[in-house]
Amino acid sequence: MNSPDSANEPSRWVAMELAVPIAPLSPDISCAEVYELMERDETLFAVPIATGGTPIGLVGRISLLRQFARPYYREVFAQKPITKLMDAAPLIVDAAVPIETISMLIATEKKAALNAGFIVTQEGLYLGTANTIDLLRHSADHARQRAQELGVAHREIHGLNRDLERRVHERTAELRAAQTEILRKERLSALGQLTAAVAHELRNPLSSLRNTLFTIKESLVQSAEDFERPVKRMERSIARCNGIINDLLEYSEVRDLRCRPISGDEWLEETLDDRPPARGFTVVRNLHAAACRINIDTDRMRRVVINLLNNAAEALAESGSAANECVVTVMTRATQNAYELVIADTGPGIPAEIMPKIFEPLFSTKTFGTGLGLSTVKQIVEQHGGTITIDSEPGQGTRAAVHLPRALAKELAA
Repeated sequence: MNSPDSANEPSRWVAMELAVPIAPLSPDISCAEVYELMERDETLFAVPIATGGTPIGLVGRISLLRQFARPYYREVFAQKPITKLMDAAPLIVDAAVPIETISMLIATEKKAALNAGFIVTQEGLYLGTANTIDLLRHSADHARQRAQELGVAHREIHGLNRDLERRVHERTAELRAAQTEILRKERLSALGQLTAAVAHELRNPLSSLRNTLFTIKESLVQSAEDFERPVKRMERSIARCNGIINDLLEYSEVRDLRCRPISGDEWLEETLDDRPPARGFTVVRNLHAAACRINIDTDRMRRVVINLLNNAAEALAESGSAANECVVTVMTRATQNAYELVIADTGPGIPAEIMPKIFEPLFSTKTFGTGLGLSTVKQIVEQHGGTITIDSEPGQGTRAAVHLPRALAKELAA
Protein backbone atom coordinates (compact mmCIF):
# COMPACT_ATOMS: atom_id res chain seq x y z
CA MET A 1 0.00 0.00 0.00
CA ASN A 2 0.95 3.61 -0.36
CA SER A 3 2.89 4.95 2.62
CA PRO A 4 1.58 8.28 3.91
CA ASP A 5 5.13 9.54 4.18
CA SER A 6 5.97 8.67 0.58
CA ALA A 7 3.01 9.42 -1.66
CA ASN A 8 5.13 9.09 -4.79
CA GLU A 9 6.42 5.58 -3.90
CA PRO A 10 4.93 2.62 -5.80
CA SER A 11 2.36 0.54 -3.89
CA ARG A 12 3.99 -2.38 -2.03
CA TRP A 13 2.74 -5.66 -0.53
CA VAL A 14 1.60 -5.88 3.07
CA ALA A 15 1.51 -9.58 3.93
CA MET A 16 -1.40 -9.49 6.37
CA GLU A 17 -3.64 -7.64 3.91
CA LEU A 18 -3.07 -9.41 0.63
CA ALA A 19 -1.21 -12.63 1.41
CA VAL A 20 -3.48 -15.31 2.93
CA PRO A 21 -1.35 -17.59 5.18
CA ILE A 22 -2.57 -21.03 4.01
CA ALA A 23 -0.33 -23.80 5.31
CA PRO A 24 1.36 -25.55 2.39
CA LEU A 25 0.65 -29.23 1.80
CA SER A 26 3.14 -32.03 1.35
CA PRO A 27 3.79 -33.10 -2.24
CA ASP A 28 2.90 -36.68 -1.19
CA ILE A 29 -0.75 -35.89 -0.43
CA SER A 30 -3.15 -37.57 -2.80
CA CYS A 31 -5.22 -35.69 -5.37
CA ALA A 32 -8.45 -36.97 -3.75
CA GLU A 33 -7.46 -35.58 -0.34
CA VAL A 34 -6.77 -32.14 -1.81
CA TYR A 35 -10.08 -32.34 -3.68
CA GLU A 36 -11.98 -33.10 -0.46
CA LEU A 37 -10.12 -30.34 1.38
CA MET A 38 -11.22 -27.75 -1.16
CA GLU A 39 -14.76 -29.14 -1.22
CA ARG A 40 -15.05 -28.63 2.53
CA ASP A 41 -13.68 -25.04 2.51
CA GLU A 42 -15.36 -22.75 -0.03
CA THR A 43 -12.91 -19.91 0.76
CA LEU A 44 -9.88 -21.75 -0.58
CA PHE A 45 -9.00 -20.42 -4.03
CA ALA A 46 -5.56 -22.08 -4.16
CA VAL A 47 -3.40 -24.41 -2.08
CA PRO A 48 0.41 -24.22 -2.14
CA ILE A 49 2.56 -27.35 -2.27
CA ALA A 50 5.91 -26.95 -0.52
CA THR A 51 8.87 -28.99 0.57
CA GLY A 52 11.37 -27.81 3.16
CA GLY A 53 9.51 -24.48 3.45
CA THR A 54 10.11 -23.72 -0.23
CA PRO A 55 7.07 -23.61 -2.54
CA ILE A 56 7.29 -25.96 -5.50
CA GLY A 57 3.80 -25.67 -6.97
CA LEU A 58 0.23 -24.48 -6.68
CA VAL A 59 -3.16 -26.20 -6.91
CA GLY A 60 -5.89 -23.89 -8.14
CA ARG A 61 -9.44 -24.54 -6.91
CA ILE A 62 -11.14 -23.95 -10.25
CA SER A 63 -8.74 -26.06 -12.30
CA LEU A 64 -8.75 -28.96 -9.79
CA LEU A 65 -12.54 -29.14 -9.46
CA ARG A 66 -12.92 -28.94 -13.22
CA GLN A 67 -10.48 -31.84 -13.68
CA PHE A 68 -12.12 -34.03 -11.01
CA ALA A 69 -15.51 -33.47 -12.61
CA ARG A 70 -14.20 -35.67 -15.44
CA PRO A 71 -14.37 -39.45 -14.70
CA TYR A 72 -10.91 -40.08 -16.12
CA TYR A 73 -9.19 -37.79 -13.62
CA ARG A 74 -11.31 -38.90 -10.67
CA GLU A 75 -10.62 -42.61 -11.30
CA VAL A 76 -7.02 -42.48 -12.53
CA PHE A 77 -5.53 -39.64 -10.45
CA ALA A 78 -7.55 -39.85 -7.23
CA GLN A 79 -4.85 -41.84 -5.37
CA LYS A 80 -1.85 -40.31 -7.15
CA PRO A 81 0.20 -37.58 -5.43
CA ILE A 82 -1.00 -34.04 -6.02
CA THR A 83 2.22 -33.24 -7.85
CA LYS A 84 0.63 -34.95 -10.88
CA LEU A 85 -2.09 -32.26 -11.15
CA MET A 86 -0.53 -29.17 -9.61
CA ASP A 87 0.91 -26.25 -11.50
CA ALA A 88 4.62 -26.92 -11.26
CA ALA A 89 5.53 -23.43 -12.46
CA PRO A 90 3.27 -21.06 -10.52
CA LEU A 91 3.70 -17.34 -10.43
CA ILE A 92 5.91 -16.60 -7.41
CA VAL A 93 6.48 -12.97 -6.42
CA ASP A 94 8.36 -11.31 -3.61
CA ALA A 95 6.41 -9.25 -1.09
CA ALA A 96 8.66 -6.23 -1.79
CA VAL A 97 7.73 -6.06 -5.48
CA PRO A 98 5.41 -3.14 -6.40
CA ILE A 99 1.81 -4.11 -7.05
CA GLU A 100 1.95 -2.50 -10.49
CA THR A 101 4.77 -4.86 -11.50
CA ILE A 102 2.89 -7.93 -10.24
CA SER A 103 -0.26 -6.87 -12.07
CA MET A 104 1.73 -6.58 -15.28
CA LEU A 105 3.26 -10.03 -14.75
CA ILE A 106 -0.16 -11.60 -14.21
CA ALA A 107 -1.63 -9.91 -17.29
CA THR A 108 1.28 -10.82 -19.59
CA GLU A 109 3.23 -13.83 -18.33
CA LYS A 110 0.71 -15.87 -16.31
CA LYS A 111 -2.71 -15.24 -17.74
CA ALA A 112 -4.00 -18.54 -16.32
CA ALA A 113 -3.49 -17.10 -12.82
CA LEU A 114 -6.22 -14.54 -13.46
CA ASN A 115 -8.86 -16.98 -12.19
CA ALA A 116 -6.75 -18.59 -9.45
CA GLY A 117 -3.92 -17.16 -7.39
CA PHE A 118 -0.20 -17.00 -6.93
CA ILE A 119 2.43 -17.57 -4.24
CA VAL A 120 3.97 -14.80 -2.20
CA THR A 121 7.45 -15.16 -0.73
CA GLN A 122 9.59 -13.08 1.53
CA GLU A 123 13.35 -13.36 1.17
CA GLY A 124 12.78 -16.64 -0.72
CA LEU A 125 10.58 -18.33 1.92
CA TYR A 126 6.90 -19.11 1.57
CA LEU A 127 4.65 -16.37 2.97
CA GLY A 128 1.17 -17.20 1.68
CA THR A 129 -1.10 -17.15 -1.35
CA ALA A 130 -2.81 -14.17 -2.89
CA ASN A 131 -5.97 -13.83 -4.94
CA THR A 132 -5.42 -12.08 -8.26
CA ILE A 133 -8.86 -10.45 -8.06
CA ASP A 134 -8.01 -8.85 -4.71
CA LEU A 135 -4.69 -7.76 -6.12
CA LEU A 136 -6.25 -6.05 -9.11
CA ARG A 137 -8.90 -4.43 -6.89
CA HIS A 138 -6.19 -3.11 -4.60
CA SER A 139 -4.25 -1.87 -7.63
CA ALA A 140 -7.33 0.00 -8.85
CA ASP A 141 -7.83 1.54 -5.38
CA HIS A 142 -4.22 2.61 -5.38
CA ALA A 143 -4.60 4.18 -8.84
CA ARG A 144 -7.73 6.01 -7.64
CA GLN A 145 -5.85 7.34 -4.62
CA ARG A 146 -3.00 8.53 -6.83
CA ALA A 147 -5.50 10.24 -9.11
CA GLN A 148 -6.97 12.08 -6.13
CA GLU A 149 -3.49 13.11 -5.00
CA LEU A 150 -2.69 14.30 -8.52
CA GLY A 151 -5.94 16.29 -8.56
CA VAL A 152 -4.92 18.06 -5.35
CA ALA A 153 -1.47 18.70 -6.79
CA HIS A 154 -3.02 20.01 -10.00
CA ARG A 155 -5.16 22.47 -8.06
CA GLU A 156 -2.13 23.60 -6.10
CA ILE A 157 -0.13 24.06 -9.31
CA HIS A 158 -3.03 25.99 -10.84
CA GLY A 159 -3.03 28.31 -7.83
CA LEU A 160 0.73 28.76 -8.08
CA ASN A 161 0.38 29.55 -11.80
CA ARG A 162 -2.20 32.24 -11.05
CA ASP A 163 0.12 33.72 -8.45
CA LEU A 164 3.01 33.57 -10.91
CA GLU A 165 0.94 35.27 -13.62
CA ARG A 166 0.03 38.02 -11.16
CA ARG A 167 3.66 38.53 -10.24
CA VAL A 168 4.72 38.53 -13.91
CA HIS A 169 2.04 41.12 -14.65
CA GLU A 170 3.24 43.31 -11.78
CA ARG A 171 6.86 42.90 -12.81
CA THR A 172 6.01 43.69 -16.44
CA ALA A 173 4.28 46.89 -15.34
CA GLU A 174 7.36 47.85 -13.34
CA LEU A 175 9.62 47.13 -16.30
CA ARG A 176 7.43 49.19 -18.62
CA ALA A 177 7.56 52.10 -16.20
CA ALA A 178 11.34 51.76 -16.01
CA GLN A 179 11.56 51.55 -19.79
CA THR A 180 9.47 54.71 -20.14
CA GLU A 181 11.83 56.51 -17.78
CA ILE A 182 14.86 55.27 -19.69
CA LEU A 183 13.32 56.43 -22.98
CA ARG A 184 12.63 59.83 -21.47
CA LYS A 185 16.26 60.15 -20.40
CA GLU A 186 17.44 58.96 -23.80
CA ARG A 187 15.26 61.58 -25.46
CA LEU A 188 16.79 64.26 -23.26
CA SER A 189 20.22 63.03 -24.29
CA ALA A 190 19.18 63.04 -27.94
CA LEU A 191 17.96 66.61 -27.60
CA GLY A 192 21.50 67.58 -26.64
CA GLN A 193 22.73 66.05 -29.89
CA LEU A 194 19.93 67.78 -31.76
CA THR A 195 21.05 71.13 -30.44
CA ALA A 196 24.46 70.62 -32.05
CA ALA A 197 22.82 69.47 -35.27
CA VAL A 198 20.52 72.51 -35.31
CA ALA A 199 23.45 74.88 -34.82
CA HIS A 200 25.28 73.24 -37.73
CA GLU A 201 22.29 72.98 -40.07
CA LEU A 202 20.97 76.49 -39.49
CA ARG A 203 24.36 78.19 -39.76
CA ASN A 204 24.81 77.47 -43.48
CA PRO A 205 21.39 78.69 -44.73
CA LEU A 206 21.55 81.74 -42.46
CA SER A 207 25.00 82.53 -43.79
CA SER A 208 23.60 82.28 -47.31
CA LEU A 209 20.81 84.67 -46.34
CA ARG A 210 23.31 87.13 -44.92
CA ASN A 211 25.49 87.06 -48.04
CA THR A 212 22.48 87.40 -50.33
CA LEU A 213 21.20 90.41 -48.43
CA PHE A 214 24.62 91.98 -48.67
CA THR A 215 24.59 91.44 -52.43
CA ILE A 216 21.14 93.02 -52.69
CA LYS A 217 22.28 96.05 -50.76
CA GLU A 218 25.34 96.49 -52.97
CA SER A 219 23.26 96.12 -56.10
CA LEU A 220 20.72 98.64 -54.93
CA VAL A 221 23.46 101.12 -54.31
CA GLN A 222 25.16 100.65 -57.68
CA SER A 223 22.33 100.07 -60.13
CA ALA A 224 18.90 98.63 -60.59
CA GLU A 225 19.10 94.88 -61.32
CA ASP A 226 16.85 91.85 -61.47
CA PHE A 227 16.60 90.56 -57.88
CA GLU A 228 14.48 87.49 -58.69
CA ARG A 229 17.27 84.90 -58.36
CA PRO A 230 18.70 86.13 -55.05
CA VAL A 231 15.21 86.49 -53.62
CA LYS A 232 14.36 82.92 -54.57
CA ARG A 233 17.60 81.74 -53.02
CA MET A 234 16.61 83.51 -49.82
CA GLU A 235 13.17 81.87 -49.92
CA ARG A 236 14.68 78.42 -50.37
CA SER A 237 17.03 78.95 -47.47
CA ILE A 238 14.20 80.14 -45.26
CA ALA A 239 12.08 77.16 -46.26
CA ARG A 240 14.98 74.88 -45.45
CA CYS A 241 15.29 76.39 -41.97
CA ASN A 242 11.56 75.97 -41.41
CA GLY A 243 11.76 72.35 -42.51
CA ILE A 244 14.56 71.64 -40.06
CA ILE A 245 12.64 73.26 -37.23
CA ASN A 246 9.48 71.31 -38.11
CA ASP A 247 11.43 68.04 -38.11
CA LEU A 248 12.83 68.80 -34.69
CA LEU A 249 9.41 69.66 -33.30
CA GLU A 250 7.83 66.52 -34.77
CA TYR A 251 10.43 64.29 -33.18
CA SER A 252 10.94 65.97 -29.82
CA GLU A 253 7.28 66.67 -28.99
CA VAL A 254 5.26 63.49 -28.42
CA ARG A 255 1.74 64.91 -28.46
CA ASP A 256 -1.38 63.08 -27.36
CA LEU A 257 -3.20 61.58 -30.32
CA ARG A 258 -6.58 62.90 -31.40
CA CYS A 259 -7.88 59.80 -33.10
CA ARG A 260 -11.13 59.18 -34.91
CA PRO A 261 -12.31 56.19 -36.94
CA ILE A 262 -12.24 56.87 -40.69
CA SER A 263 -12.01 55.02 -43.97
CA GLY A 264 -8.30 54.48 -44.61
CA ASP A 265 -8.53 54.76 -48.41
CA GLU A 266 -10.76 57.83 -48.28
CA TRP A 267 -8.34 59.64 -45.98
CA LEU A 268 -5.37 58.58 -48.12
CA GLU A 269 -7.05 59.88 -51.30
CA GLU A 270 -7.54 63.27 -49.64
CA THR A 271 -3.95 63.35 -48.43
CA LEU A 272 -2.59 62.57 -51.90
CA ASP A 273 -4.91 65.15 -53.52
CA ASP A 274 -3.76 67.84 -51.08
CA ARG A 275 -0.11 67.18 -51.93
CA PRO A 276 0.33 66.74 -55.69
CA PRO A 277 3.58 65.09 -56.80
CA ALA A 278 6.57 67.22 -57.76
CA ARG A 279 7.13 68.01 -61.40
CA GLY A 280 8.47 65.03 -63.30
CA PHE A 281 7.07 62.47 -60.85
CA THR A 282 4.01 60.25 -61.15
CA VAL A 283 2.11 58.75 -58.25
CA VAL A 284 0.22 55.56 -59.10
CA ARG A 285 -2.63 54.67 -56.74
CA ASN A 286 -3.68 51.07 -56.17
CA LEU A 287 -6.08 51.36 -53.27
CA HIS A 288 -8.03 48.21 -52.41
CA ALA A 289 -9.19 48.70 -48.81
CA ALA A 290 -12.18 51.01 -49.16
CA ALA A 291 -14.20 49.17 -46.51
CA CYS A 292 -11.40 49.07 -43.94
CA ARG A 293 -11.69 51.65 -41.14
CA ILE A 294 -8.81 52.77 -38.93
CA ASN A 295 -8.66 54.87 -35.77
CA ILE A 296 -5.95 57.51 -36.36
CA ASP A 297 -4.86 61.08 -35.73
CA THR A 298 -5.13 62.28 -39.33
CA ASP A 299 -2.70 65.20 -38.91
CA ARG A 300 0.03 63.03 -37.39
CA MET A 301 -0.48 60.20 -39.85
CA ARG A 302 -0.40 62.67 -42.77
CA ARG A 303 3.19 63.41 -41.75
CA VAL A 304 3.97 59.70 -42.20
CA VAL A 305 2.66 59.67 -45.78
CA ILE A 306 4.39 62.95 -46.70
CA ASN A 307 7.76 61.86 -45.31
CA LEU A 308 7.61 58.51 -47.13
CA LEU A 309 6.61 60.21 -50.40
CA ASN A 310 9.43 62.73 -50.01
CA ASN A 311 11.94 59.94 -49.41
CA ALA A 312 10.74 58.11 -52.53
CA ALA A 313 10.90 61.29 -54.63
CA GLU A 314 14.41 62.12 -53.39
CA ALA A 315 15.57 58.57 -54.13
CA LEU A 316 14.27 58.82 -57.69
CA ALA A 317 15.85 62.25 -58.13
CA GLU A 318 19.23 60.93 -56.98
CA SER A 319 18.99 58.00 -59.40
CA GLY A 320 18.73 60.35 -62.40
CA SER A 321 15.83 58.34 -63.84
CA ALA A 322 14.05 59.54 -66.95
CA ALA A 323 10.74 61.35 -66.46
CA ASN A 324 8.72 58.33 -67.51
CA GLU A 325 10.58 56.15 -64.96
CA CYS A 326 9.99 58.42 -61.93
CA VAL A 327 7.01 56.51 -60.55
CA VAL A 328 5.99 56.19 -56.93
CA THR A 329 3.33 53.54 -56.24
CA VAL A 330 0.93 53.85 -53.33
CA MET A 331 -0.92 50.62 -52.50
CA THR A 332 -3.35 49.54 -49.79
CA ARG A 333 -5.01 46.31 -48.77
CA ALA A 334 -7.02 45.08 -45.80
CA THR A 335 -6.08 42.03 -43.74
CA GLN A 336 -8.08 40.41 -40.97
CA ASN A 337 -6.62 42.68 -38.29
CA ALA A 338 -4.80 45.49 -40.08
CA TYR A 339 -4.80 48.16 -42.76
CA GLU A 340 -1.65 47.92 -44.88
CA LEU A 341 -0.23 50.98 -46.67
CA VAL A 342 2.71 50.49 -49.03
CA ILE A 343 4.76 53.22 -50.74
CA ALA A 344 7.24 51.86 -53.27
CA ASP A 345 9.71 53.50 -55.64
CA THR A 346 12.02 52.30 -58.41
CA GLY A 347 15.03 54.25 -57.17
CA PRO A 348 18.57 53.07 -56.47
CA GLY A 349 17.62 51.27 -53.26
CA ILE A 350 19.38 51.31 -49.90
CA PRO A 351 22.80 49.66 -49.40
CA ALA A 352 22.73 46.65 -47.07
CA GLU A 353 25.22 48.19 -44.63
CA ILE A 354 22.94 51.21 -44.12
CA MET A 355 19.65 49.32 -43.59
CA PRO A 356 20.17 48.68 -39.83
CA LYS A 357 20.59 52.44 -39.24
CA ILE A 358 17.73 53.92 -41.25
CA PHE A 359 15.47 54.46 -38.21
CA GLU A 360 18.20 55.93 -36.00
CA PRO A 361 17.70 59.61 -35.08
CA LEU A 362 20.15 62.01 -36.75
CA PHE A 363 21.33 59.38 -39.23
CA SER A 364 21.28 60.56 -42.84
CA THR A 365 23.18 59.88 -46.04
CA LYS A 366 22.20 63.28 -47.43
CA THR A 367 24.26 66.46 -47.22
CA PHE A 368 21.28 68.32 -45.78
CA GLY A 369 18.49 67.73 -43.26
CA THR A 370 18.49 66.43 -39.70
CA GLY A 371 18.05 62.71 -40.38
CA LEU A 372 14.78 62.62 -38.44
CA GLY A 373 12.37 61.76 -41.26
CA LEU A 374 12.14 57.98 -40.82
CA SER A 375 12.63 58.26 -37.04
CA THR A 376 9.56 60.49 -36.89
CA VAL A 377 7.60 58.12 -39.14
CA LYS A 378 8.40 55.13 -36.91
CA GLN A 379 7.53 57.08 -33.79
CA ILE A 380 4.11 58.14 -35.12
CA VAL A 381 3.23 54.66 -36.46
CA GLU A 382 4.15 52.95 -33.18
CA GLN A 383 2.20 55.57 -31.24
CA HIS A 384 -0.84 54.36 -33.21
CA GLY A 385 -0.09 50.74 -32.24
CA GLY A 386 1.19 49.90 -35.73
CA THR A 387 4.44 48.76 -37.31
CA ILE A 388 6.58 49.85 -40.25
CA THR A 389 9.00 47.75 -42.29
CA ILE A 390 11.29 48.84 -45.11
CA ASP A 391 12.59 46.41 -47.72
CA SER A 392 15.19 47.45 -50.24
CA GLU A 393 17.81 46.04 -52.55
CA PRO A 394 20.41 48.11 -54.42
CA GLY A 395 19.15 48.77 -57.92
CA GLN A 396 15.68 47.34 -57.16
CA GLY A 397 14.04 50.27 -55.38
CA THR A 398 12.59 50.57 -51.89
CA ARG A 399 9.29 49.43 -50.39
CA ALA A 400 7.94 50.92 -47.14
CA ALA A 401 5.00 49.03 -45.58
CA VAL A 402 2.92 50.51 -42.74
CA HIS A 403 0.52 48.25 -40.83
CA LEU A 404 -2.15 49.97 -38.74
CA PRO A 405 -4.68 48.08 -36.57
CA ARG A 406 -8.27 48.14 -37.76
CA ALA A 407 -10.72 50.21 -35.71
CA LEU A 408 -12.36 48.25 -32.90
CA ALA A 409 -16.10 47.91 -32.59
CA LYS A 410 -16.19 50.13 -29.49
CA GLU A 411 -14.21 52.83 -31.36
CA LEU A 412 -16.64 52.71 -34.26
CA ALA A 413 -19.58 52.89 -31.85
CA ALA A 414 -18.08 55.91 -30.12
